[in-house]
Amino acid sequence: MSKKKKMTKTLMAATVAASVMAVSNPASAATYASAEKAVVKAEKLAGALKWEVSIEYRKTKYPNNLVGYPNMKMHNEVKALLADARKQVAGLKGKEKEVLSARLDANVATYLNRSVAYIDAVSSGLKIQKKYNELKAKAAKGEVDDQTEKLYHEVSWEIKKNAFMLDRVYGVTTREEFRDFYKHSAENQLKDLLYPISIKMQIDRAEKALKDNKPELAAGYLGNVEFLIKEAAKNGLKESNPLIKSSLSELEKTEKEFSKHGTLYVADSKDADKPSVFGPASGSESSKSIYLYAGENEHIKLQNVSINGNLTVLGSPKGAGTVHLENVKVNKVNNSGGAIIVEDIAEHSLYMKGVEADSLVINDANGSNLVADTGVKVKNLVVSENAGAKGKVNLESKESGSFETVTIAAKGGEDSEGIALKGNFSETAIEVTGENAVLAIGEGTEVKEINIKAASQISVAKGAVVKEVKKDSSVKGEVEIDNKGTVEKADEGIEVGGNKPGEVTKPGEGTVTPPAGGGGSTPGIVVPVLEEVYVHLNTASPIHDDSNGVINLTGIQDSVKFTRVAIDTKGTASKFVLTSLKARGSDTDWVGKDIEYDISNDAHITTGELFGSLDSGNDGITLSNLRAVFANKDLILEGYLQSPTGGKKDVSFTIKFGPNTGTPATSFTNDYGTITKKGLDGNRHKVEVVINPSKSGVKLGAIQSNDKISFTKLIMSFAADSINFTPDEMSNNSGQLEDAIADRFLEGLLNDVTLGELVGKTFTTDDFIVEFK
Repeated sequence: MSKKKKMTKTLMAATVAASVMAVSNPASAATYASAEKAVVKAEKLAGALKWEVSIEYRKTKYPNNLVGYPNMKMHNEVKALLADARKQVAGLKGKEKEVLSARLDANVATYLNRSVAYIDAVSSGLKIQKKYNELKAKAAKGEVDDQTEKLYHEVSWEIKKNAFMLDRVYGVTTREEFRDFYKHSAENQLKDLLYPISIKMQIDRAEKALKDNKPELAAGYLGNVEFLIKEAAKNGLKESNPLIKSSLSELEKTEKEFSKHGTLYVADSKDADKPSVFGPASGSESSKSIYLYAGENEHIKLQNVSINGNLTVLGSPKGAGTVHLENVKVNKVNNSGGAIIVEDIAEHSLYMKGVEADSLVINDANGSNLVADTGVKVKNLVVSENAGAKGKVNLESKESGSFETVTIAAKGGEDSEGIALKGNFSETAIEVTGENAVLAIGEGTEVKEINIKAASQISVAKGAVVKEVKKDSSVKGEVEIDNKGTVEKADEGIEVGGNKPGEVTKPGEGTVTPPAGGGGSTPGIVVPVLEEVYVHLNTASPIHDDSNGVINLTGIQDSVKFTRVAIDTKGTASKFVLTSLKARGSDTDWVGKDIEYDISNDAHITTGELFGSLDSGNDGITLSNLRAVFANKDLILEGYLQSPTGGKKDVSFTIKFGPNTGTPATSFTNDYGTITKKGLDGNRHKVEVVINPSKSGVKLGAIQSNDKISFTKLIMSFAADSINFTPDEMSNNSGQLEDAIADRFLEGLLNDVTLGELVGKTFTTDDFIVEFK
């Protein structure tokens, strides 16, 4: 064979071998080189993009656009180069693929992700800036009107919704520049407008309250205006400031309208010896209803006035003041008025001399100190259910006959320090109706009688004298008296520790129990017999209790409605008295006071009667909603049956809801409106709340007080029902909703926000979007 033919065969063999190698090893040198070239190209441009989102670089390159968008063409090119390089690297194997992938992550994806966060921050910042610029323009003109208020809330909303994107920008100095430019400037504008907007809102609320014929609400709002004017002045915004002047533009008209209903006196003195004085120095003048407004550490005095209506004492959002009444008469006219109403007052409180009124009602939850000096004549003093819930109520009478009766409806609670009596109540009948009330009779105090109508604890100090203590037959629970003084008479059934009563008396109407051993009952007294209890649903058959008094609704579909409870006694009872309604494990009692039902064979208690405003009163409540409100816990009802002859039988039964089942209701209507689940909006659940127009004037604080449930918690408990949220997550969303509402209004006045003011506004939490209509 010639050398030429031999060389040809050798080249052909090498070519075939190379072809075989290429087929068997896709990661050829050429493929790797191409991939590496793509990586290098992406790295080079990403390195340039890195500086586009750095504030140090931008100060030189873009001095007039420090926090604007980066070079978007460059950004998009890096994005495309990264995608191409990843595609090529994906075709490699082993160490080569691993090394190039790591380079793309570290040198390209990192800077692209920073650029994405930067771009998002610019977009979010511009949304804040757009509304801020509009608000800034209004402020610059000194205009505080409806549009300014709307923009104020919109800027606040945009900050809350978008500011978190600014915090995602890479680099401390770059991030701070974003916050200063987009967020802090807008927040400073909101701060400058806080008092002008808040003043305007209070005037608007007063105007609406007057249209709704609620002058007592208007008085509080107008008092808040005076409070806010003072607070603004402390922060450098005098009444001459254009923004303050503009916010007060409607005040004179509103005050003129308010004057048709009564007179508002606002304290201005912080000197206890020189209070702000209203009323003539001598003689007497007549007036319509009067409202006294005193803030923290302020002192006010009303003298020589005869009021045809009510006298109401109010405090500011940051605290209340001290009030003196001297030679003041509050008259009932046409069966209306005649009351002194204490809504908020300082711990130094209310001093009265020469005061006459039909009633005096204390509502202040933070506690109070009431002193009746000489010449005080009040028919009934009422310590309401909420009074002293977070403090102590001191009542002092220096003369006998200052009060004909004192009604203590305040309940004992963890934060309450109880009610204390001091002085001369020798002609006064004390009535205790608040469950677990705590009453202290001070040293040297004399009390005519105490009528107990609820479980309570009473202490009688050394030297104090209580002539008689009576216990009503309806009382369920312990009545305990720690007696270190003198109790002359006490009904049997009252546990008296320390000094024993001089005489133990029979209650006027007591429980009659058949003697042990079947000896029969007292002649003529019939003890009621409870046959059964059952729950009516909007289905064919009611659910009856078992031998343990448990009505088991476990397994019944969420969409089924609970309409009423029936108690069957087969004619042995004339009435059923409901004394307590609690969810197992909760101290919240939904029965504010005993509820009586006249019955023949059975008592039917509707859901409207049981749950008040939480039920629309139309056709019951779905089990889904009840499970949500009571967190799937058993509901325990307690009370007693009363026969026509005086016999009584205590009864207690339990309603077991069980867990959710079936398809929960998507809409829940109660007295305040309708809550509807609207499905997902992005990654959040949307909730629509349509407010009942007739309840637009109801305050958030009043709902908490009346129904013992936060309105935000009610929304969240229903909205989160059937969604896998833990109780902590539900509570967190509820708190965020409350914070979001507080952001729209002056935080200290949150409880004064009415349902109507929420209409047209949308609030966002981590997991929910809540839209009010």
